[in-house]
Amino acid sequence: MLYFEILGFTLGFLMAASALVLWLCPKAYSDFALQRVCPEKKPAWLDLLGAATVAWVIFSWFRFFEAPHIYSFVISLVLSTSLIKIGLVLFNYRLFRHLIEALLLHEKAARSILAACMLLIGSGLVVVSALIATIAG
Repeated sequence: MLYFEILGFTLGFLMAASALVLWLCPKAYSDFALQRVCPEKKPAWLDLLGAATVAWVIFSWFRFFEAPHIYSFVISLVLSTSLIKIGLVLFNYRLFRHLIEALLLHEKAARSILAACMLLIGSGLVVVSALIATIAG
């Protein structure tokens, strides 16, 4: 359970913090995302990150099936949604970058909705992690 506690709290905190940065400093966030994380040419390290993410999701589900619990399921499920993004990054990077660029630079309403969802999901993960800590005692 400690694995899911740490994983949920860390991912939740990072998502909530990223949402706040996206809301408070949209230009800086966009510049960082488009120049460092998603430059025009696909960086080689994204393939390694994609493979590591797939391995991480598989490991998390393995840990869940070892000791099934509803909160571990929730964290594994949220982590699994990253496979959608990783699939786009690995197999259609141009489309992925185009979507990120449109979202960050042109669609203010969509950017606000994204930030709200990130904040909500991140906060939810922190709460789930606290529940796991309470149950694990």
